Amino acid sequence: CIAAFNSPVSCTLSGSVDAVEAVQRELAEAFRQRNIFLHVLNVPAAYHSPSMDMILGELEEQIEPLEKQKGEIEVISTLTGVAASENDFARGKFWARHTREPVAFTQAIQTAARGRENVVFVEISPHRALQRSIKETLGKGTKVFSSLQTDAEYQTLFTLVGNLFELGFNPNWQHFYNGYQSVPVAIPRYQFDRQKLMGILDIHQRANQRGVSASHPLIYGINSDNVEFGCLVSQDTTPYLYEHKNNGVALVPGAFYVELGLASVMSSSRPKVPLSTCQLSISFSAPCVLTQNSQVLSIKLSPQKATTTFEVLSSSNAVYAAGQVTKGLEGAVEESSISFQAIYRRCKSVISREELYEALSQVGFQYGPIFRQLSDVHYCQELKEAITSIKVNEETIRDMYSYCIHPVLLDCFLQMTAVLTSRTLQSRAGFPSGIGSLVVLRPLEEEMMIYMRMSKSAGNCLEVCGCFVDKHGSVLAELKRVAITFMKEVSSRENEYLFENKWKEVSLSQTIGHLGFKPRVLVFADKFGIAEQLKSYLHPASRYVMYEDWECLVEGDTQNKMRAEVKDYDEILFLWGIQKLNEDFPGKAVDQMAKCCEAYRQVVVALREKTSRCSIRVITYRTTERYVDHLNCGFALYGMTRTCIVEVPEITFQLIDLSSSTSLDISVLADVLVKYNAGDYSEVCISQGRIYILFQKAALKELQKTVHAWISSMDMKLFRHLSDIPVYEPQKQLFKQNAVYVVAGGLTGLGFETVKFIAENGGGCIAILSRRIPSSEKQEELRALQQQYKGSKVVSVQCDVASTSDVEKAFQSIANTFVGTPIKGVFQSAVALHDGRLEVLKLADFHKVLSPKVAGTLNLHRATRGQELDYFVCYSSVTSFLGNATQTNYAAANSFLDVFCLYRRNCGLSGQAINWG
Repeated sequence: CIAAFNSPVSCTLSGSVDAVEAVQRELAEAFRQRNIFLHVLNVPAAYHSPSMDMILGELEEQIEPLEKQKGEIEVISTLTGVAASENDFARGKFWARHTREPVAFTQAIQTAARGRENVVFVEISPHRALQRSIKETLGKGTKVFSSLQTDAEYQTLFTLVGNLFELGFNPNWQHFYNGYQSVPVAIPRYQFDRQKLMGILDIHQRANQRGVSASHPLIYGINSDNVEFGCLVSQDTTPYLYEHKNNGVALVPGAFYVELGLASVMSSSRPKVPLSTCQLSISFSAPCVLTQNSQVLSIKLSPQKATTTFEVLSSSNAVYAAGQVTKGLEGAVEESSISFQAIYRRCKSVISREELYEALSQVGFQYGPIFRQLSDVHYCQELKEAITSIKVNEETIRDMYSYCIHPVLLDCFLQMTAVLTSRTLQSRAGFPSGIGSLVVLRPLEEEMMIYMRMSKSAGNCLEVCGCFVDKHGSVLAELKRVAITFMKEVSSRENEYLFENKWKEVSLSQTIGHLGFKPRVLVFADKFGIAEQLKSYLHPASRYVMYEDWECLVEGDTQNKMRAEVKDYDEILFLWGIQKLNEDFPGKAVDQMAKCCEAYRQVVVALREKTSRCSIRVITYRTTERYVDHLNCGFALYGMTRTCIVEVPEITFQLIDLSSSTSLDISVLADVLVKYNAGDYSEVCISQGRIYILFQKAALKELQKTVHAWISSMDMKLFRHLSDIPVYEPQKQLFKQNAVYVVAGGLTGLGFETVKFIAENGGGCIAILSRRIPSSEKQEELRALQQQYKGSKVVSVQCDVASTSDVEKAFQSIANTFVGTPIKGVFQSAVALHDGRLEVLKLADFHKVLSPKVAGTLNLHRATRGQELDYFVCYSSVTSFLGNATQTNYAAANSFLDVFCLYRRNCGLSGQAINWG
C-alpha cells in the first residue's frame, strides 16, 4: 500500500519484504527507459501499512492521557494535510493513526505555502531528506535549507544563517554567538587599496531581489546609470537551461544571450521605445558551461544615438557574446505576412519530430522536454526551405510574455537548422555563430509556425533566414543571416586512430550460461559494507578476507598468506579497491594504491601457481564516467586488470562497477554474479537497478608496444613518425599570450614536444617542471625556441612533481617569475617505468611507477585549486585500456589518470587524458 505521498511525482510503498522487492523489480523493468528513481528504505518494520494494525490499540492506550497546552504557532499535520486543532495532540488515537495511515506530506506542504509569498523552508533533521519532495511539490525555485549535516554541523548552521540573512531575515546575533565567544581578531594593519569592488555576495543579494526591483525575470541593474546589468544563472533561477546539452555537457544556448542583450537595452532606453522598432544583431564568441554552482553573467552596454552595443561577459570578463540593438526602425522587416499554405504545398518531404531530434543527437545535441517543442517538419529540397508548427508547452507559457523573445522558443528556430544541415552537410557538428538581424514585431503566441529558408552556404558556414508566424500567416518575429558554423571534419582514415567507449544496457533475459545456484566464492571484503550486503546471496561456505588482516603481515609473509587463502573456490571477488583516498595527501594516496595493486597481484599469481581455472571479479565503487565523485583505489585496478587479461589468459577477469550501495543495486550485483559468466562481459556497470556493458566504437591499432619502447628510449627521432591526432576544433588561437602554461616533465619526450607546441600556437609564458636541471644542449634548444617564437618566454624549474613541497615551491617560483599572470593550463607528462612479469614485481615497483602519475597529478591538482584552467591534460597510454604484458604497474598508473580526469570534469573542472599509442 502507499505509505506516504511525498510529492506529486513521488510516493513511498510499504509492505512485506517479498512484496516490496517484487514491485521494485517490476517498476525497474517497466520503466527502464525513463530512469525513474527507486530506493529501498532501511526501516525495521512496514510502517503505515496493515502490519501496524495489531499495535494500534495498545499504542493508543499507552499514549493517553495527554495534557493539552496552549499553542504558540500553527502546526500543520502530515496526517490530515491541514492545520491541526488544539485537541488533536491530546488524543492517543490521533498519534496512533500516524503509525497506520499514509503520510500526507504533499498536502501539508501545499497547505503551508498557500497564500504566502517568498516561502522559505528550514529542514530540522540530522541530514537533508525532504528538500527534493518540497521542490517537486512547489517548484524548483522553492528555497529549502538544511539545519544539520553529519560531520559538518557548524558549517551547515553557518550556511543556513547566511542564506536566511541574504533573504532579509535578521537573526539575534547576541544569541547566535552565545557560548561561542573568543578573543577578537587583530585589527588589520595592512594598507587598504581603497578600490571599491562589488563582492559576489552583493551580486547574489541583488539577483535574489530582482523580482522586486525589475520587470524582467532574468536581469537586474548593477549601477544607477543603467549601463550594466546582471543575470544569476542557477538551477533555481533558470532550471530550463540545464536541459540544453552538447555531448552531455550543459551549455547556455545562444538564444539566451539574445534575450539578455535585447532585454538590457530595452530596460536602459530613455525614453522607452516599442520593441517592434528595434533590430538586434549578435555574434557568439565562446560557450558558457553550466555547473552545479550558480554563476553570474554581466551585460555591459555602450549607448550611442540610435544604436546601443552590448557584451555578455563571465565573472572573469570572458566575452560570451557581443552585439548591438538599433532603435527607431519602422518597417524593418521584409515581409509582414507569408502564405504558409503555399509553402506547405511546396514542402512535400516530411521529417518526423523523432527523426529531427535524432539528427540533432547524432551531432552531439541533447534536449530535455522543455526544449523539445518542434513538431514534424515539412521540407522542400529544391528551394531549401522548411516549415513546422509549434505548440508551446505549459511551463514555457507561464512566463513567455515576460520576455522579449523567450530563449526556449528562439532555440527551437535554431534547432530547425538541423533539417537544412542534415540535407546538405550530413553528420557535421554545427553551432550558431551569429544572427545578422532579429526583429520582434509582436509577442509570440501559444500556437504558431516557424518558417526557414537557406540563404547562403559557403565553406564551413551556412546562413538561413526565417520567421515565426501566427495561424493567419502574419509575421511575429523575423530573423535574417542566422549563421551556423561547422566544426572541422575528420577523415575516416584519421578516425582509425580514435576510439570511444559506450555503455549499452542489457537485461537479465539476455544472460547466458549459469543455472542460478549460489556460488561458493572467496571474497576480499571491503570496509564499507558491500561485501556484507552480498553475504545473503552467496554460498554459506564462502570465505571473507579483510584487508587489515593482509596488511598487518610483513611483506615476505603476504604472498604466503595469499597462497594459503586461494583454495578450491568457484570464483574470487576482489573488493579491496573500494578504499577512499584523500586528495590532500598525495603521498599517502600512492601508498594505499600501491598496496592495493600489490595485493591484487598476489591474488593473480597465487591462482596462476595453482593452475586454477576460477575467475576473478573486481568490484569497484563509482569509478565509471559520470559516477566518479571521489578518489579510490579502483582507478588503478582498471588498467591493471586489462593488462592481466593479456598476461594471464588462462584466468577469466571481469570488472564490475557499482554506482551506489543501495539494496536494489546490490541485488542486481548478486544477479550478475549468479546468472552471468564472468567471460560473457569483461566490463559491467550497475546503476539504479540497470546493467550496462562496455563496448568500443571505431578501431584503435595495437601500437602500445611501439609507444612503450619509444617512451623507454626517449629517442627524439621517433617524433617525426607520429601523426597529428585530429580533433573537432574550429580554427582559433589555442593558447593565450598573457597566461602561464605548466608542463611537468617538459624537458624530454612528449613533454618537450608539448612545450614547442604551446610556443608555436601563441602561449606567452611556459614553465617546465623537471627533476633535472636542463643540460647545456637543452638550454640552447630553449633559447632557440624563444628566439623563434618571440612572444614566448620559457623557464625551467627544478621540481619532483611527486613531492608536495617541491610542487608548492615551484608554483611560488612561477608566480614570482610571471607576476600577475594567471595559470591557464597544466600538462602532466611525468612518467616512470619499471616493467616486469607479475611474478617478479614487488610493492616498491608499483610505488615507483605510480608516484609521478598519481602523486604528481594530485599535487598539480592541489596547486591549481581556485584557478580557472583552460586545460588540465594528463598524458596517459593505450596500455591503460588495451593492456600490455609486463606492464601492470604502468597500466595501473595510466588508468588512474583516465579516471581522475573524469573526476575533475564531474567537479566542474577542466580535465582531459590523452592515451598515447
